[in-house]
Amino acid sequence: MPINTRNQILIEGIVSNQRVSSGYIFYGPLGADLVASLFYFADRLECTEAAGNLFVCRSEKSIGIDQIRQVQESVKFGALSGRYLVVIIPECDRLTTEAANAFLKTLEEPLPGVCFLLSTHHLFRVLPTVRSRCQLLDFPVEIEPVSDPSLLSFPDLLALPEMDRLMLSETLSQDKTLIDAHLRAWIQYAIDNPATLRPRDFEAIKMMIEILMQLQYNLNQRLQLDALLARLS
Repeated sequence: MPINTRNQILIEGIVSNQRVSSGYIFYGPLGADLVASLFYFADRLECTEAAGNLFVCRSEKSIGIDQIRQVQESVKFGALSGRYLVVIIPECDRLTTEAANAFLKTLEEPLPGVCFLLSTHHLFRVLPTVRSRCQLLDFPVEIEPVSDPSLLSFPDLLALPEMDRLMLSETLSQDKTLIDAHLRAWIQYAIDNPATLRPRDFEAIKMMIEILMQLQYNLNQRLQLDALLARLS
């Protein structure tokens, strides 16, 4: 199932670093592929409905107390098959107040291996105490990659000596178009070749995404690029 480039990088970073929390809320504007990202995350944790270690809370309207009781029943023994047991709750802002309070009790006493994956396009509607018990991941709309053989590749970037990286930072900072093209190419490389990345590379890729998202503003790109390239050392 194809998902947003940035989303995939964030998820790959979490899984590769083996720092999976008990709860996540994926939030973003309409158009951000949040539900696809939830299922991608579950798949990377090797959790599927067929295997019995993935429970999906489906509802066309509000999510009520009975559905949350089903969730609680599904996780009461923790992860029995496999390392994780994942519960997906799309559009968690549709939890009724009673259901949200009941769900909060489950979040407050996480069982080993249980991971709750929630999504919403309206984060402000989610009960504040539920938000505070989850890791919040901001998922924007898709970043379009570029393909240009004249751009410096990500492996070549990693191989650059420190002085050459400083020169590259100076060159790129003079042209937003060059920054944009290189960042998109490097991000795409990370998506296509996640197994080649070191743990600190995932953090650098997230920095690239943040720089890319801020290019429209008149920020100091040179300082941002210097910090980015230093992280890749």
